[in-house]
Amino acid sequence: MNYSLNELQNSIFPLLKQAGELALVYFKKEKKTWRKADRSPVSEADIAINELVTKGFVKLFPDDEVIGEESLMRRTIEPNKRVWLIDPIDGTKDFIEGTAEWSIMLGLLDGGKPSVGFVYDPVHQRLAYAKKGDGAFIIEGSGKPQKMQVSSCADIAKACLIESHNHPDKMSSKIRTLLTNKDSRKMGSLGLKLLEIARGKADLYINSSGACGAWDICGPQLILEEAGGTVLQFSGAEMSYPLQPPFGIPYGFFAANAKISSQFLETLQSVN
Repeated sequence: MNYSLNELQNSIFPLLKQAGELALVYFKKEKKTWRKADRSPVSEADIAINELVTKGFVKLFPDDEVIGEESLMRRTIEPNKRVWLIDPIDGTKDFIEGTAEWSIMLGLLDGGKPSVGFVYDPVHQRLAYAKKGDGAFIIEGSGKPQKMQVSSCADIAKACLIESHNHPDKMSSKIRTLLTNKDSRKMGSLGLKLLEIARGKADLYINSSGACGAWDICGPQLILEEAGGTVLQFSGAEMSYPLQPPFGIPYGFFAANAKISSQFLETLQSVN
C-alpha cells in the first residue's frame, strides 16, 4: 500500500497529539529515571509514550513492522518489509532536566530508505512532516501548513553550525574553528537540530559518535531532504539503515544545506 500524505496526516496527527499531551504531563512533574544497559538515560515517560505510539501504529498499519526505541521485543526485519521507527522522546536528557528541547519522532523505512518523517515538538506546538516527493511542511500551533526550505547559504565558511549541548562532538569542534561564521548554535534533540536546517535557521550538523539509533535519524532525514538538504555518511555515501537488532548507526554522518554538502566533504578530508 502506498500511503498518501493526506491519509498519513489523518491517521498519524491525532496519535502524535495524544502522545504529546501525555509527554507534557510527565514533563511538568517529577519523573522516575534510570540508565539503560548502554548507560543512556531513560524515563518512565519514554516507556509510556513508546507503548502508546507503538500500539497505535500496530493498529493503524497492521501490514508494517513497528519498532520503538524502548521496545523490548526486536527481531531482524525482512528486506521487503516497511518499517516504522519510533523515538518516543528524542532528547531524553533535556526532557529529564526540564529543558524544552525534546521531540517525538516517527520515520518510515521503505526498501531500506526513509520515505515518511514526522517530528513533533509538543512544548512549542510545532509539527513537521514529509513524504518522499511531496515536500516538507511545518504546522505551528493552530496555523496552516507552511512549506520548509533550507537557507540559500552556498559557502561553508559562512554556514551556521548547530551542535549538541549535551554531547560535544570532536569533529564538529574541529570544523567550527574553520568557519568564519562564529554564530554557532546548540540544541538538544537531534530531530530539532535537523528541523532548524530544514527551516533555514542553521546550515550544518555533524555527528561522529557512531552511537545513534535508526529511530534518531530516519524521520528527520526525510524531512530535511524534502526541504532541500542532505544527510550523508562522512564517506559521502547515502545513509544505510540496519534491519537487525540493535538497529544502530555505527558511523559518522552530517546533515546540511545541499549547497554546502560537497564543500563539507572536502573540508572533512582536510581535517582528518
